[in-house]
Amino acid sequence: MVNQPLSISTTVALTETDLILTYEVENRAARDVYLLNRLYTLTPRFTFNRNLVYIYFMPETSTIWLNKKLPSIPLDRSLLTPFAPYVTPVRAGERFAERVEIPMPLEERKPYEPWPLPAAPAQAQTYRHLYFTVGYYWSVKGIREETRDIGGAKALIPLVPAGRRLECGELSGPVHDLNVQVLKRHASRDQGRP
Repeated sequence: MVNQPLSISTTVALTETDLILTYEVENRAARDVYLLNRLYTLTPRFTFNRNLVYIYFMPETSTIWLNKKLPSIPLDRSLLTPFAPYVTPVRAGERFAERVEIPMPLEERKPYEPWPLPAAPAQAQTYRHLYFTVGYYWSVKGIREETRDIGGAKALIPLVPAGRRLECGELSGPVHDLNVQVLKRHASRDQGRP
């Protein structure tokens, strides 16, 4: 992993009220990379929040998958506009670190499902593994950056030249073994990683 141009390290800790995820991305490449980590919520109003993270439960392995990335579109839905996170640039030769605080117990948070989840009887469980993934894409020749006011917050918008294809990818940290309390309010439609 040392020879890779992009790497991620993660740590997780549990407090009485929160799961604390800290991740750091190091860019050893000669070009910038854009992390797809600026998730947002539309209700009750548009806001960016570093503590927003998608949460998936994988019951067959007792694993929690946390991620900040371009989410997969569900096959059973017709969408007018897919969710697209805003970005954080990590310049060539630099690092970016972020601390995410998620209230406990964890509940699934999927991009195309209502949040908060509809009230339903909750089943408490303990999951034993957790890992984090962040999506990214590389800068390309001729890319320009604009900063715009989006819902009262500053957002960096990379403007890709016409006809240029983006090199996209995902970075996943190691699996952490720890006991995490979760609440399951409904049976998940999709088993495993989307």
